[in-house]
Amino acid sequence: MAESMLSKLGIGKDVVAKVEAQEVSEGSAIPSGVYDAAVDQAFIRKTQSGANQLEVDFILEGGKTFHWSTNVLSGDEKGNKSTWTVTEKHKWNLANGFKLGQEVTLPGVIEMASFLTAIDTLDPGGVEGKAKYKDEQIDALCMTGVQGKRLKLGVNQEESLFNGDVFIRNAVKYWMDADGKNKEGKAIEERARKNLEKNPLKKLKIKGGASVGTPAATTAAPAAGSGW
Repeated sequence: MAESMLSKLGIGKDVVAKVEAQEVSEGSAIPSGVYDAAVDQAFIRKTQSGANQLEVDFILEGGKTFHWSTNVLSGDEKGNKSTWTVTEKHKWNLANGFKLGQEVTLPGVIEMASFLTAIDTLDPGGVEGKAKYKDEQIDALCMTGVQGKRLKLGVNQEESLFNGDVFIRNAVKYWMDADGKNKEGKAIEERARKNLEKNPLKKLKIKGGASVGTPAATTAAPAAGSGW
């Protein structure tokens, strides 16, 4: 029997269980579509910084594929933790109820919990093995029992800055079970669809609150309708 993946990562089951059910609100991050999806593979890999990154490949309706990833443990310099520490530089957090020195769950852990909740697999097994990443076979901690699990993804388009260039990337904003419900059993699919139809793109913000214009050379990103 495969050892618990969460125990291998040092992440308590209580962290997954405490993640709140998702809602759809007007002003939330900007999704670009809701997609029926099935899990193709899911694994944890080590990055060059020593961080643990969850990588998931989905197969969307019609056979298209969608890749998503998020960090679930910080890098070597930050102690390979599933939390981050609030410091004086986190002014926004301190102004919104966080306390100096408070340990806060990494966003990636919350995202992983939302993914696992949507496929009703709160603590999958973890087996050391090989996984296909890009065009290579790499050593990874492979999730067991998740292949073929069905769910709905609320995918948004976001502008992102890398090496001085702005490009469009996708992120999963809403995780729903195959019936379009959140972890409390509340149907949120229709509200999600209306929200993402109203707001097709999340613009990159710079200091002062202004948006960054997307250079023409970087707009050749996959279209919203593709699920990428």
